[in-house]
Amino acid sequence: MKEFIKKVLQIRLVLLCYMSDFKRSVRYSLSAIKNTKLHLQARIILNLHSLEKGLSFKNRKEGWGGEKAYNLAVLVDKYNKTYGVDEISINAINVLNEYLKDSSSSKNDRFVDFIKKELSTNDTIKDGIGGVKKVSKPSFSISYDQVRDFFASRRSVRDFSNSEITVEEVNNALEIASTTPTACNRQAQRVYSFSDKSKIKSILENQLGDQGWCLKANKMFVITSSVSFYNGTFERHQALVDGGLYAMNFVMGLHAQRIATCFKMYVRKPSIDREFRKLCNIPKDEDPVVLVLAGHYPLEEIQVPYSYRFKEK
Repeated sequence: MKEFIKKVLQIRLVLLCYMSDFKRSVRYSLSAIKNTKLHLQARIILNLHSLEKGLSFKNRKEGWGGEKAYNLAVLVDKYNKTYGVDEISINAINVLNEYLKDSSSSKNDRFVDFIKKELSTNDTIKDGIGGVKKVSKPSFSISYDQVRDFFASRRSVRDFSNSEITVEEVNNALEIASTTPTACNRQAQRVYSFSDKSKIKSILENQLGDQGWCLKANKMFVITSSVSFYNGTFERHQALVDGGLYAMNFVMGLHAQRIATCFKMYVRKPSIDREFRKLCNIPKDEDPVVLVLAGHYPLEEIQVPYSYRFKEK
């Protein structure tokens, strides 16, 4: 009987988690009824990236991309009038300019006239901002074995020194993380940094506690993804996928500076999740992906779990 009750309670918790995810998707994802600034930014990014991909193809159909370019111009016009010109709208304007210069672009008068009108109202057209660029086949000065050894040298460390992780070191790791590929170049990931021990302790108490090692860390990083940049149906998990890739590159950016790290998985029970967001002051549209505890190595050599790696399949 006890086992039956336990199963029922587990099923109830699963349903609560599913309903919580559903409500968040309806309220904040790109398919939400109410549109926000973030939603408009996401639609601009999706449209401009689609045009950039088209421009990168060697063989393009005559009149390609006309409707997408027109939609992008409409979105930019609305965005600039509502929120003002910023980096995202400047990028879009430059992509539209590159699109019109393409000999295979649409010649539909309705599309072209509106795009030209939008371009004429902006003085932000510059070379090297949007469109396409040439890349060369990589010629690395480091070998495959060196790259493999670098990645293999990273281990989850749960002991840290008192040495401070500097702002420069964090910024260096963020620079590495910024190279992470994301679905349609959405770049919806954010990093929150915490140094105050009492604050970190409060966050850890929300997330299953210190577990005997977490408070040794010099810093806690929380990686999030904004669900406002993703549709709530077929892309319902993509924010977490992109966030996981970003978190890994961020951690490798720290590792490249000989900073030790360990992931702490995020507990998504609705009540815990709500409290966590308040503690960390995370916007409602962002989903926490993972927590990272970090600090400099306490010694030249330390003990860590063996963590056997299964052979490739």
